[in-house]
Amino acid sequence: MLPLMLSDGLNDLPGVSCLAPDGAFYVFPNVKGTGISSRELADYLLYEAGVAKPISKRRCAAQRWL
Repeated sequence: MLPLMLSDGLNDLPGVSCLAPDGAFYVFPNVKGTGISSRELADYLLYEAGVAKPISKRRCAAQRWL
């Protein structure tokens, strides 16, 4: 139920399309129609919207982890 609600909500956003998951909790929205790259969106969500916070270099040697 929740993954379906999430994909439906993403599909309501202008320029975003998202297939409903078949049972997994993961969704993979396509943001091509927004005019911004997926990298730009990821950076915005990370650094400006506060969706996730990066771990400092002192706390984690592997910089690929969030």
